[in-house]
Amino acid sequence: MDDLQCRFFCSNCPPTPENGGSYQFVMNWRQGVFHYVEKQDQSHTEPRWESLSAAQLQVIQSSRTPEYPGGARHVWYCNKCEAYRSKPTKMATVITHCRNSHGVPTPAVGIDFSYDQGVIKKSPPPTKFFITPQTDIKPLTVRETRKSKPSTTSTYRCQHCNGLHRTFILEGVKEHIKVKHKINSPSEGPDFCQVK
Repeated sequence: MDDLQCRFFCSNCPPTPENGGSYQFVMNWRQGVFHYVEKQDQSHTEPRWESLSAAQLQVIQSSRTPEYPGGARHVWYCNKCEAYRSKPTKMATVITHCRNSHGVPTPAVGIDFSYDQGVIKKSPPPTKFFITPQTDIKPLTVRETRKSKPSTTSTYRCQHCNGLHRTFILEGVKEHIKVKHKINSPSEGPDFCQVK
């Protein structure tokens, strides 16, 4: 499952507003299991997931995520032999072992070595993915720079909001329709249109 590199939004959770935009948490399958188990409420009577689009997945994969668990933790062992199974060690030690003992030039997590999941109590926290860009951006302070401003290009309009001229980015209009109009799989044409 880990090798598939799939990421999901919980379809039961509405977008969360923040700084004029809104986000949803992006989860891998492990995080999704924890999320569902911890969210035992009326809105989570059954698990419902939406896979990220290829473009969304590319954005998530291009951002640097913290290493989990940390390489300095003594939780790592070799998948090729019994080394460190009974006494896990640091990631660097296991990588060196895989290179020297098994001739693997670039050992990969989950293939050549893994971490002891019994020691790790919980998956890392999910990642925020902004569906509508933030607009309330704090002013710059001295010696602070901003590399780039979030995209505010809005080119889609909801077909269900008659007479309103509010525009969205693609993912924003889809989330708007899901939350406001309770349509789980909005599609271009009947639910939203591109503004020329």
